[in-house]
Amino acid sequence: LQVLPISSAMIIKLIQSKANAKSVERYAHYLASYMADGDRRWLKPDAIGMDYGLTLSAYMSRSSNTPEPPRDRVLYRAAQVGGHPCDWDAGLEEVERRLKRRSRKVKKPVRHSVISCRAGERLTDQGCIDAVAVLAKELDCEDAAILWAAHIDTDNFHLHVMFVTVDPATGDALPFGQGDDGRAAYKEAMQRSIARIEHAQ
Repeated sequence: LQVLPISSAMIIKLIQSKANAKSVERYAHYLASYMADGDRRWLKPDAIGMDYGLTLSAYMSRSSNTPEPPRDRVLYRAAQVGGHPCDWDAGLEEVERRLKRRSRKVKKPVRHSVISCRAGERLTDQGCIDAVAVLAKELDCEDAAILWAAHIDTDNFHLHVMFVTVDPATGDALPFGQGDDGRAAYKEAMQRSIARIEHAQ
């Protein structure tokens, strides 16, 4: 887990999943269901108790004492595919399509990031679209299929972002946060994202 308190107003976390190659599709469906506020069509009876290196199961339990999550959990949700904004359902279909085409050589096809604002501050719907576009550009993954959902069930507004970095034509891995030397450069990319998002907002 990387936490970057670059400013007092915003942080970006990149949450590394421990999902293995066999379980990554189920992990993606689980995360999407959580983000979507009760879209449980991919959840099996034991899914709430599963943990793929995230703390989502505990978070869901803490957020609600009922079997179903509260319907006011999500303020906005949508997607970005190949650098273009689209609605949630179209993005989810593309995520599923890409995961089915995924080559066995792709070890990390799904990543999860969270953009958190300072308590009392929020992004607008368009602000979320813009923030996701900035983050995707800085992580060099604009060709990815991206789902995002803005949550308001904690003290601070936060934006969950799921990246599926699978080439839709070949099934091979797409870039994600690569520096000029080919090494992962997540920290620098997230620092630039925060600066650009805050300046725009």
